[in-house]
Amino acid sequence: MMSTRSSIAVLQNDGKVKSVYCHWDGNLQGVGETLLHHYNTYERANALVALGGLSVVYENLNPLLSAPEAFPKGNVAEIITTHSFDRRQSGVTVAYHRDRGDKFEQETHSSIRRFNKNNDFQLYNYLFMGGQWYVMGKYIKGEEWVVLTPEMIEKEKINK
Repeated sequence: MMSTRSSIAVLQNDGKVKSVYCHWDGNLQGVGETLLHHYNTYERANALVALGGLSVVYENLNPLLSAPEAFPKGNVAEIITTHSFDRRQSGVTVAYHRDRGDKFEQETHSSIRRFNKNNDFQLYNYLFMGGQWYVMGKYIKGEEWVVLTPEMIEKEKINK
């Protein structure tokens, strides 16, 4: 996993934008692919952003009743029934507030224009609006939001 920072945002029904920071694996084949396949509805995207700042995004939003620990002791993964920053369940999103007890951090912008102007953009920035994910960032050509597609993710995989 690479420390490629990203921001994840959702355009709300009232025109405001809620956004959070994500620390790990923010590139297209990391966070981008996970958002596209597992957080592809307004409800799921909002539930993700409602967690506040994120360490890493995986396919499961919430801890599972029983799952292998992400960092096994020895050669056998320990089955755990809790999830925390230090004892992560495999495939479960890690949030700083929920899983480590940090201050809740989420920004609300009055509009997309304000979000674009006021946000401290990361290398990759994701915005859910109109039922789909958009991306903008340092490694994305142009300075406009573009629709995130599986083809973009595959192209990034090939070019790495």
